[in-house]
Amino acid sequence: MKNFPAGLIDNNIEFFIDCDNVFIIEGGTVKLFEGITIDTVTLLKDDLEAHPRAGKALDEMGITDPIERLKQYVKCRYADCNGMPDLTLDGKSYPEFYDCGTHNQCKWEGKLCAAIQAPNGFLTRREVELTKLIGRGLFDKEIAAKLNITLYTVETHRRNIEMKVGGGCKVDIARFAFENNII
Repeated sequence: MKNFPAGLIDNNIEFFIDCDNVFIIEGGTVKLFEGITIDTVTLLKDDLEAHPRAGKALDEMGITDPIERLKQYVKCRYADCNGMPDLTLDGKSYPEFYDCGTHNQCKWEGKLCAAIQAPNGFLTRREVELTKLIGRGLFDKEIAAKLNITLYTVETHRRNIEMKVGGGCKVDIARFAFENNII
């Protein structure tokens, strides 16, 4: 069976961004966020209430309109179309890392977004890139070529990632990537 995005042929929900527009896939259709159903609004509100730090960050951002709050929450927490559902109808949520371009610069990082916090610190944007590639099984030489960096730089990043995830090898990084929806 082919791999379709969540919400297209199942009852799950997927969000994604394209050209600065937030889209939702639910009930077999793709639509702009503004076309969100009442049931999905309720699921998102419940999810936001379960994450008070995110609500506080939205307050600090000055976003008061209820739908705009949910839209920003989705942008920061669910905007990557990674093949896993973002929300299920039974209320389970699966946040994912989305590189919005402000990683390591946003003052709300780790509060609002699904920043990747490992047991021993946050992963940098580049470390997240390497974690994805390691999780997908690429060799160091392939990673170096893909990211246009030296093998030495790959090894340095890998050691830093291992330290942050509390592991000692690529398998530990791959496990962390899988468990945290990076891959």
